[in-house]
Amino acid sequence: MFLPDASSLNEKKLADDRRREAFRNIEKWGLELIPEDIRESAVISAQEIQCSDPDCAPIDTTVNVVFDR
Repeated sequence: MFLPDASSLNEKKLADDRRREAFRNIEKWGLELIPEDIRESAVISAQEIQCSDPDCAPIDTTVNVVFDR
């Protein structure tokens, strides 16, 4: 059975925690850019996607803004 060492698990957790914090910051900053009178109806989400285009970065960050009608 393969058991990864604790240091690699800790490094992965730290990287995952930093990524989640970055997404929360992007979402917060996006909400701050939306005018207050319509901010309540907005939902912002950020995520990473893998790009298959050889001319772009291998990982891209997408930001989705959705307004409730």
